[in-house]
Amino acid sequence: MSSKSKIEVCILEIREWMSANRLVLNDAKTEILHFHSKFRDSSDFNSLLVGEDEISASQSVISLGFHFDSVCSLSSHIAAVCKSASFALHRIGLVRRFLNRTSTVTAIVF
Repeated sequence: MSSKSKIEVCILEIREWMSANRLVLNDAKTEILHFHSKFRDSSDFNSLLVGEDEISASQSVISLGFHFDSVCSLSSHIAAVCKSASFALHRIGLVRRFLNRTSTVTAIVF
């Protein structure tokens, strides 16, 4: 039995347990991320069968506000944090002329 089929059986068992406990696995929100070395091809995990849907593996996923990527490089998380910080500073810049120095420092720090 291949590792891919073992994972699919595990997902099926999780689905059965959730059903027995009156829970539902939402296939539309299910994401798959295969962690691997950047020097190794991960072509064997392109997709997995989840219920009746075939879910394609993603290059990065977001869980609890953290961006995970398949090679654990943190580049997608750093890019997202920089984008968010840049947007926040831009918004502060739009109202800067209406703020005193103390309020500006407070807005930037928090």
